[in-house]
Amino acid sequence: MMIKRGIMILCMIFAVLLISLYVSAGNIIVKNGELNVSSDFFVDTNSLFVNSTSGNVGIGTTGPATPLEINRASDGAILKLTRQAVASWDFGIRNTPTVAGLQAGSLEILPQNGNTDFSIGSQIFPAALVVKNSGNVGIGTTAPTSKLHVIGKATFTGGVDPPYISFSDESHESIQQYAKEVEEHEKVMQFWNGEEHRIEVYVISEDRFYTITGELIEE
Repeated sequence: MMIKRGIMILCMIFAVLLISLYVSAGNIIVKNGELNVSSDFFVDTNSLFVNSTSGNVGIGTTGPATPLEINRASDGAILKLTRQAVASWDFGIRNTPTVAGLQAGSLEILPQNGNTDFSIGSQIFPAALVVKNSGNVGIGTTAPTSKLHVIGKATFTGGVDPPYISFSDESHESIQQYAKEVEEHEKVMQFWNGEEHRIEVYVISEDRFYTITGELIEE
């Protein structure tokens, strides 16, 4: 009796092994541990879809138009990139953006950890554009000290609108106050004197004001 039971168990194990090596059910074949689907592949209607002709993969959609298309019907992150124990970034398109003032449908790329920076670069210039956690933007520098910090030259050309730089109304007193908070490498401040209606230059190290043509302005 024990021998018969042992033989039955061995037969069952052998059958399971055969099934695991080769199972065919319509357009789905499992062979040697590999899954082969010869037609479109669905998981829960449209949770995951693979087009067997194009190879496009859809998450939340059965009509992916690109190699990977993710569709979400409600607000929230669409994609999360995580480096374990370092940082996470959320990519989202929201009807009600997280950042106030953005229009519906804006693309948001938001860090989920504090003190995280964002950069765009190339092989030659790895950090061509850097956005610091402080909100400062650097072009050609990874350590911007103001809202926009550019290392190198900047070129302004006309397009639909003529190129220009706009200034707010300032005074000698306001510029001297701002100068107390600048970095050591910042030597000169150009501004619009709203009282005199002219562009002036303030030399921080001298604590003196000049006209745009270099004439000293006597206080």
